[in-house]
Amino acid sequence: MKESSFVHLRVCSLNGRKIYSLEMASTEQIEQIYIYIDKARGIQSSGESTIRDYVLVNMSGFDAKLRSTNEASDSQGVLCQRWMLTDLSQTLADADLSGHILLRMAPLKKPTMTKH
Repeated sequence: MKESSFVHLRVCSLNGRKIYSLEMASTEQIEQIYIYIDKARGIQSSGESTIRDYVLVNMSGFDAKLRSTNEASDSQGVLCQRWMLTDLSQTLADADLSGHILLRMAPLKKPTMTKH
């Protein structure tokens, strides 16, 4: 079984509208993804890394909103697919998407949800 691939999501604003740029280094079928949102930066005094929260997205209602814009190799020469996400679910639109976000592909063990 292959190790889970990682994709990177970046957000920018265009005329007040959020544009989501997604890079992924896998061409496998994605069934669901976890979106990890960094809640803090750097290493905590306890030695733990950044606190993360997540949103689970089922791709069945999501993949129609992904459009491949181009393919290119990253600095390591890995073939990446770049997508523009222009229409996300309300759950994602309401999330705090500032900073660096990782999307991890299923199958995964469900992470512990942190409540504030």
